[in-house]
Amino acid sequence: MYLDKPTLEGFAAQIDGGLIAETKVHLVKRRSKSGQITLKFVGGKAEVGDSDDHEWTMSYPPEAQFQRLLAVANDDPDTIAWIDVVDPNTDFASAQVGETIAWECDVDIDQGSRLAARGGGGVQMVGIMELLASAGQVGLKTGDGNFDAQKVQQIKAQTEVVRQLLDSLNLSRIAVGRDYSSTNWSVYGPLYSDHLRVEDIDNERLIIVGKIKRIVPYGQTRKLVNSEAIQMMKGMSKSSGPADTSNPLNNEIAGPALELDIIAIYR
Repeated sequence: MYLDKPTLEGFAAQIDGGLIAETKVHLVKRRSKSGQITLKFVGGKAEVGDSDDHEWTMSYPPEAQFQRLLAVANDDPDTIAWIDVVDPNTDFASAQVGETIAWECDVDIDQGSRLAARGGGGVQMVGIMELLASAGQVGLKTGDGNFDAQKVQQIKAQTEVVRQLLDSLNLSRIAVGRDYSSTNWSVYGPLYSDHLRVEDIDNERLIIVGKIKRIVPYGQTRKLVNSEAIQMMKGMSKSSGPADTSNPLNNEIAGPALELDIIAIYR
């Protein structure tokens, strides 16, 4: 559902000399005294003598790199500072920045980041407001009745400012993982649209893999999205209709929590 290729490649390059990311191959073409030519594939240094040798690098695709990473984590997790979370209360309490966790939990995308992210719900809301204004201007009935020319221009100017602000902030969606049935710990981190393989993640039971970037202690909070963007989204939500109290834009995550550089999310 999500695989961050650059982060994965950086991780893979540190393991086994980068062998889970790529393998160097030598092709040795040796000439015997009889004149016959034999071909031989060898790893490591090329053989010397009366032969021609060629070397190239075989790179594994990201999916194969990730599978090899999981195999290393399963065989020897300590060598790569990997925590396969079984008891989140114990495992997270002893976790350190720089370690990597793999946790099966309920994963959702924070509502505020859904709206504020580039190409997210906020941009769609802006488009809807512009269409409503244009419809009212030509006499079509809308929820607020007809719009006069001055009001239409005002709405279009406001929506253009909002659109430019969202583009300039270039915010990412924020994934949040929780499991209320077993712990009050949560994990969170940005998702970059280029690496999302699904349109949305909506409270699904998934495995999240990421490197710990920050530990948020109990009693502290962290903002998930730029505050200016959230205030703007709240204002737009109010102007577009009744507030959705079932999924408020709180824009904060409370400790205890782990902020992650998310490598992958999968079933």
